[in-house]
Amino acid sequence: MTAGTAAAEQSGLGSAGARGARWKQSTVTVNVEDSVDLLGTEGEAFDAVIKAATAWQNAPGILPTLVVQRGPEDPIGYRRNGKNRNTVRFAPGGDPLANGALAITVITFDAHAKEILDADVVLNGEHGFAFFDHDARDEGKETYDLQNVLTHELGHLLGLGEDMTDVDATMYAFSQPGETGKRDLEIVDKDSIAALYDEEFESEAAGGCGGAAIAGYDGEAWVWAALGFGALGLAMRRRATRNAALSVTALGALALFAGAEPRPAADVLASNGDSVPMTVESVESAWEGGVIVTQLSLRGVDGSNVPHEVKVKALGGQVGDLVQVVGHALPPRVGDSLTIRLGSAIKGETVWVAPLAEQ
Repeated sequence: MTAGTAAAEQSGLGSAGARGARWKQSTVTVNVEDSVDLLGTEGEAFDAVIKAATAWQNAPGILPTLVVQRGPEDPIGYRRNGKNRNTVRFAPGGDPLANGALAITVITFDAHAKEILDADVVLNGEHGFAFFDHDARDEGKETYDLQNVLTHELGHLLGLGEDMTDVDATMYAFSQPGETGKRDLEIVDKDSIAALYDEEFESEAAGGCGGAAIAGYDGEAWVWAALGFGALGLAMRRRATRNAALSVTALGALALFAGAEPRPAADVLASNGDSVPMTVESVESAWEGGVIVTQLSLRGVDGSNVPHEVKVKALGGQVGDLVQVVGHALPPRVGDSLTIRLGSAIKGETVWVAPLAEQ
């Protein structure tokens, strides 16, 4: 990471998902942007989206009809006063929203109405995707099955969070190169989606969609990251041998991470700064374009009894009734605890926070 970034470990937050919110329209349209075709030939990637949607469409419960169609490019996020489209897109050169993840879903919902308003899936071009005709986890592959990844991400689009316990589940938070098992829903996935969609729809209107410009997206070199992936990395290592862990990829609740854990920059890991336990003193969320950005004011005391105050920004949060999740979890709340590893260049200015798994 650059000097303007802090790393954090966060306690007490699990998978966010849409916190019980669901689509309330009987039809939800998912627009596949042309960029996705770069991942294959003769419509392979588009077909992978359809197959991923079909896996959920065949699940029990009163689910909306997912209409997968080709659509125009649309900015990521949610426009409060404009038309929104749900999208699936491929970022060939990577995307700062993904922060090293294989894929990420940005989901916006109304917490009061418990209604999902918008969802956007980004496939991160920093990693390789392929189309496997069998499960190839034991064949030394370095690429990830696209349909496997998309089935997981469309679970998030429907409102599900991560499964942190069942390693066979589609919504399990980690995947491996060559894995295809997440294409098929397990009982736990079916039970989760049926529990979420257990009521008839009140409206026949078509579902909303995702889009909105990100202020600063092409400006400052921000490090976009959501808090909470430390918990993901720790959970993964408890379930796998070290060798397996090194080849595993975390499918973040709304993001899918490559590597045993999120990849903090070497200068943060190697810095001489102490890890300082801190408490969130205040939280302020605001819209920046189509994305909610949350600023946290933290206070703590290091091992030498020296007080520290740090301002941290994270993606996602709540403004009024609208909640947006970008990555694995919502930002912390007042009173929550974080451990910040402060580099020598961090002197209290506002920084972007990237998650750091326990070692």
